[in-house]
Amino acid sequence: MAHEGLRQRGSFWWFFRRTPKEYAAVEKRRVVQLSTDIRVADDPKAISARRKAKELDTELHNEWRMMLSGSTAEQMQEYRAARDAAHKLRISPPISNQADRDIVEAARRILAAHGANLLMDRPTALAVTDQAPKPSITFEECAKEYIRINADAWKNGKHSAQWPSTLEAYVYPHIGRLPVAEIGKEHVLLCIKPIWDARKLETFRRVRGRIESILDYASAHDYRSKENNPAQWKGNLSHIFPKSGAVKQTKHHGAMHFDEVPAFITRLQKQAGSAARALELTILTGLRTDAVLGGKWAEIDFEKNVWTIPAARSKRKPEFADLPHRVPLTPRMVALLKDLPRDGEYIFAGAAKGKPLSNMSMLVLLRRMKMDGITTHGFRSTFRDWAGEKTNHEDRLCEFVLGHVTSGTRGAYQRMDMLDKRRALMDDWGNYCYGAPMAVAA
Repeated sequence: MAHEGLRQRGSFWWFFRRTPKEYAAVEKRRVVQLSTDIRVADDPKAISARRKAKELDTELHNEWRMMLSGSTAEQMQEYRAARDAAHKLRISPPISNQADRDIVEAARRILAAHGANLLMDRPTALAVTDQAPKPSITFEECAKEYIRINADAWKNGKHSAQWPSTLEAYVYPHIGRLPVAEIGKEHVLLCIKPIWDARKLETFRRVRGRIESILDYASAHDYRSKENNPAQWKGNLSHIFPKSGAVKQTKHHGAMHFDEVPAFITRLQKQAGSAARALELTILTGLRTDAVLGGKWAEIDFEKNVWTIPAARSKRKPEFADLPHRVPLTPRMVALLKDLPRDGEYIFAGAAKGKPLSNMSMLVLLRRMKMDGITTHGFRSTFRDWAGEKTNHEDRLCEFVLGHVTSGTRGAYQRMDMLDKRRALMDDWGNYCYGAPMAVAA
């Protein structure tokens, strides 16, 4: 880990600063780590993040200097002692964003109650801190704190980016500046009812769940009462909104019937360009768009005819997040790959140097071929329908091709990926796509 400067951590830029020797007496941490609250996706070259890091560095030095000088030093030392004592007692410490006199008063109350030896029992400690000033934190401040703490544990960068973007779009404009302690059901409804009315039901589910999680976090940190969560669904909002099944119109990805695939592949082979070859490989492998377009030559083993897709790009469930997805490469896939130009690290290089082909490229190609209503993702459904209707391959094998690893006890022991069996299945699918005879599995 770098001890000074900027470093990417999760989806954000973080500032790291080694504690100078002259401040060692007041700063126990050897290395201070502070988030700049600037996402890497928004600032890939870290221009704004470096400017923010300088501000954080200045603030740190100012705080350390204050703690070493005059009456402020005594106040800050008292506050820190109270905070450390509260942590040892597993209670909420006084909040540092209160006015100085409130911080000092809260610190003195705790210190006077248990003294230097921390011989206070927990109920008494809680009674003392209940008298201390309570934090005044807005919903937006609380949400950003929650995101910063949890970002590293989330599954991927896309998920981390979705949290702030949905809150900025649907929540902050309504309740972002309100104290989190004052958020009630009427405020939650103000955020989510327009989404429901627009029938964006998946967005509705995610936004409501995120508000609920943030309010639970606020309650756990004594930012608000623990009595209820106005964003809770069961026994609360479930009585206001009808069951989603009554209004939800399921929208599947547009898929081609498998009877039409051989003729489509014949047309596709006549199309020039990387997008056509990417779509052809996507159909043959049954992979998702991101997995194919993010593919790198280093992932391909032509000796064993295996493509190993890292776990970060394989969209596995959390319990299998450490497992890569191995794709058996059939002779048709190998021939397609070997005919491609080697231009950089990506199998399908984009127009921008060092970037892959755009994830819209295959969809644009389908539109150009007058395949309206058909989506790239839909070919996964086409493959699954064909495998179920036209072959005797077991369902579990077909699902594994699509990266659907079983959950639960059975899945926990399913560490082998049935590569050889899947190779036979993919050979059958490739032969079908190109109109060749298929040996149906016994």
